Amino acid sequence: VVGQAGFVEVEGRRFEAQVMQTRTRHRILQLEDGRIAKIVMDSHLVRERGVYSTQVLRCIQRNREVWEFLRKQEHPGLLRVHERAVDDHGDEGFLCERLEIHNFDHGPHPVARTLGDLLDAAVELTSAAGVLHKMGRVHGDITPYNVGMRDGKPVLLDFELWTQIGHRLLMHDTSDPVLICCTPACASPEQVMGYEVHPSSDVYCLALTILSWVVGKFGVSGATPDQTLNDSMIMCAGAEYPHWERAHGV
Repeated sequence: VVGQAGFVEVEGRRFEAQVMQTRTRHRILQLEDGRIAKIVMDSHLVRERGVYSTQVLRCIQRNREVWEFLRKQEHPGLLRVHERAVDDHGDEGFLCERLEIHNFDHGPHPVARTLGDLLDAAVELTSAAGVLHKMGRVHGDITPYNVGMRDGKPVLLDFELWTQIGHRLLMHDTSDPVLICCTPACASPEQVMGYEVHPSSDVYCLALTILSWVVGKFGVSGATPDQTLNDSMIMCAGAEYPHWERAHGV
């Protein structure tokens, strides 16, 4: 439950924490010192009881992979992670820095105030994605809400969908073998179509993210008052962008 008090244990020390957000597979808590804990929900079933769950096992593996990767990185455009942690449910995850995520309801994005700031941010974010590409990975979910801000600079986060270059972004923890992974309003055509992804897929989403900062709309969303997720996915599949007139007028 959001707002519920709890704690996380880190290397034998206990820190009070509060639930910020619950997702399908993760619980996000904030420690008193401001750090964030990204915890794999129900991972205690595997860790403590040996209960076999393909979905949970894959989430634990991905959480550990992401942590191992990020803790070795020094690029300023990548999320900084800290120690492994276990919460009061016995579920495991890692600690990381807290970043500010821009809400489009709060006005223009800070980096979109001048062309110079926007270009600098675009270069920084592209360079950060390039670190993944050099190691043979595609982020797979670069969106405005997966980019935080640290000291006025963009930082790439949320690597839970990353995959190897040349693979497809599919949901492997469901009975449907063709269920795709994407953010409907900010995805590349190949993601929506279930095709193999490459660094160019991330570049497409980077462009949508930068355009989102400029026009104040999340990806292709907001084209019509009654736009559905399916409508957004159809636009992404066809590489359609509905806000060009708004972008030209900025």
